[in-house]
Formats: sequence, structure tokens, C-alpha cells
Amino acid sequence: MEKREIKELTRTESMVMQVLWSRGEAMANEIREYIASPKPAPNTIATVLRVLYEKKLISYRTIGRNYCYYAIVNKRDYVPVFMGRIVDTFFEGNIAKAFAFFIEHAENVTEEDLNAVIESANLKKDLL
Repeated sequence: MEKREIKELTRTESMVMQVLWSRGEAMANEIREYIASPKPAPNTIATVLRVLYEKKLISYRTIGRNYCYYAIVNKRDYVPVFMGRIVDTFFEGNIAKAFAFFIEHAENVTEEDLNAVIESANLKKDLL
């Protein structure tokens, strides 16, 4: 199957997708409940759901007169796209600069965290 391009999400779209990824499915009013304050207006949630549907990131099933939404693009597929755009935009595509930035600016980096990064890098290097 051909891999389609995953479109970038706005902040509100990301919040809605986070709810769907964590809950599996939800109705618009439930999605709004799970978003932290300040909560978007109900009309905003409806608009975002329509846009996400048009972007082919979510779908829905009908329950009576209501729609129950669910993600059709999983978080595991979206995160690399999102992180890749951050690396390209802010670090000229240089992953080493991105790692250095995150390690330098993270507040609670532990030795375990650094060892996990090193271990992941070594595993990746073995695959190359």
C-alpha cells in the first residue's frame, strides 16, 4: 500500500488527536471534556473534526443522531512526521543539533535518560 503524506496539525487539531489517540474514540462533547482549559468552543471542536476528516486523519461512525470519531492515522505514524518537521525547521535537518538542544534545555534529564539515548543510537548504528 502506498504511504500517503500526513498533513501537519494545528495546536487545536493536535489536542483533538491526542484525545482520540488516548481514548480510541469519542463524541465531540466528550473530546471537549478531555481537553485542558481553556477549552475550545463547541463550534471550534466541530470545525476541527470536519478539517481532520477532510485531511483523512479521522473517521466516524453514527450512533443514533450523533457521530463517534476515531483516528485512522495512529500516533506512531504521526510523531516521526511531526518531529522531522521540527528538526528540519529549527535545526536545519541536523538531528545532532536537535539532540543537543533537547538535552541542554530539558529540565530533568537523568543519567538513565542519557544512557537510553546512547543505547538507542547504538542500536540504530548497528542497523546502518
